[in-house]
Amino acid sequence: MNFDWIKTRSDFDDDKPAVIDHAKQTSWTYQQLNARADNMAHYLTSQGVKKGDVIGIFAPNDIAILDLLFACFKTGAVFLPLNWRLNPKEIAAIVEDAQLKLLFYAEKHLSSLTDIDQNLLHMDIDVAQYDEIVNPDYHQPFQATPVEPQDLAALIYTSGTTGSPKGVMFSYESFVHNGANLELTYKFNSNYITIVSTPMFHVLGFNDTVLPVLMSGGTLILQRYFNGEELNDMIAQYHPTFIIMIPTMYYSTLRASNFNPENFKAMDYIIQGGSQPLPSIQAAFKQYGINII
Repeated sequence: MNFDWIKTRSDFDDDKPAVIDHAKQTSWTYQQLNARADNMAHYLTSQGVKKGDVIGIFAPNDIAILDLLFACFKTGAVFLPLNWRLNPKEIAAIVEDAQLKLLFYAEKHLSSLTDIDQNLLHMDIDVAQYDEIVNPDYHQPFQATPVEPQDLAALIYTSGTTGSPKGVMFSYESFVHNGANLELTYKFNSNYITIVSTPMFHVLGFNDTVLPVLMSGGTLILQRYFNGEELNDMIAQYHPTFIIMIPTMYYSTLRASNFNPENFKAMDYIIQGGSQPLPSIQAAFKQYGINII
């Protein structure tokens, strides 16, 4: 089977904005997003990557994460977004456990990768060479590798709060079913816009935000690193339809000097997850007439 659904979405919504990078002040349409992934798929193949190989990325929220995600879908490789908040020994243990083949990274976090085999460090996502590889102006269509619904599509490791980080295995069909269920639950459609503030190495930011929005043809606004004050400014600028964060992120947003409840009232959904809800935060928003679900 073929799970290259970003290509199908690009056929339907070719010129619609898919991703906006707030820090870089750059945007990409669905057509460009698919072209970048096609180009990356060709590049990975040229580096000897084949179906089942594990390809990692160690970076904050960035378009490169989506380049590699969809390139892995196209090649049958396994996508691994790594938690840059872990210490070097934890990261090294994950790299060994996952049997990583190549690692893309952001140079800012290179100091956390000292304990892994340095031969695995493949490319900095912020260098000109990377941009040249994925440049959508030079699109090379890629014929997707056939996969089965139960094949391994991604590994996402737990944070290790109660023990060593453990790899959670996601199949192609689990991604599709999860995305479809969220689309139905929250009635996502191509008019939906959200700001991705939760890290994209986390299931909340990845499975529950990024994938269902792109599957429905909506628009993602990337916040590279979470900051409550900056997020309030972004909400005022982009007018998201909904937002998903963990409770402590809502607290930071609420406590920021530029918090404006009117910006939250305009959203269809304000969702929390990732950890136990904090009644005090829910109550604080409630006094403004805002419900967090």
